[in-house]
Amino acid sequence: MIGLRTYLALGLATAALAVGGYVWSLRAEIAVARSQIAGYERSIATLTRQAEQSALARRVEAARAERYAERAATLNAQIEAILTGDIPDADLDPRIADYINGLRQTD
Repeated sequence: MIGLRTYLALGLATAALAVGGYVWSLRAEIAVARSQIAGYERSIATLTRQAEQSALARRVEAARAERYAERAATLNAQIEAILTGDIPDADLDPRIADYINGLRQTD
């Protein structure tokens, strides 16, 4: 006949296996959670770099637009001076000079 000790030993072995399986499943869940966290951290780093690059691109584009606006104002002033007959001493843009020379040839 199987004694009480045998049942107790089988019960303890089963409990130990159950606890071991539970711990193993918890470790697997922790590993999955850590890999997800690492993925989120990489995504955050990538998005942060993209935001920094976008901010730099906006600053560069603003500087370029400002430079073109200044150049357009200068050219407009030169054109206005030409139209009013007050030709400035500064060098004209070659495109404007070509345009003026083209107008003179048609007269």
